[in-house]
Amino acid sequence: MAKSDVTLLVTVSNTVLDSEPMNPNFPPSPMAAPAPAPGLAQLQAAVQGIVNVLGNVEPIVQELAAMPGQLHALQVAFGEFQEALGELRNRMDQIPMQLYNATANDETLIHYPPDIEPGDDLPQFKGQLRSLTVAQCNALINRLGIDPVPAHHNLRRRRQHIMEYLGCAMRA
Repeated sequence: MAKSDVTLLVTVSNTVLDSEPMNPNFPPSPMAAPAPAPGLAQLQAAVQGIVNVLGNVEPIVQELAAMPGQLHALQVAFGEFQEALGELRNRMDQIPMQLYNATANDETLIHYPPDIEPGDDLPQFKGQLRSLTVAQCNALINRLGIDPVPAHHNLRRRRQHIMEYLGCAMRA
């Protein structure tokens, strides 16, 4: 018998033996294929795990590539939030002044924001706000640091802008 005939016989024997149901009363045939080593199954599972992890790496890399743009957008949003929070704090700091001025009469001293030093150029009493000139209104708007009134607005609108900021409950 040639070597190729022996190989063919072993292959056919193994195929036949593998296809026959195992009888628990008889030991396995010496011609049967050997059972895989226990380490081989673990190795195959490990390789499959590595393949699964590598399959998940690409989406992670794509997410990481998108993060600088997302981080920039987050920084911009945080900056806008800080500005809004600063504006809210400024408005909250004005509430005590505005509440006082709203309940004061025309002969009561006006309260100004804490960072404004009272002086001769500022109206002292609430009633004096009604007699401000355009130049005085513009100077007071600048000194208070409030948004300027457009040039086309009349004197009444300028006075009203100042009164609203100070919390004076009256019309110009």
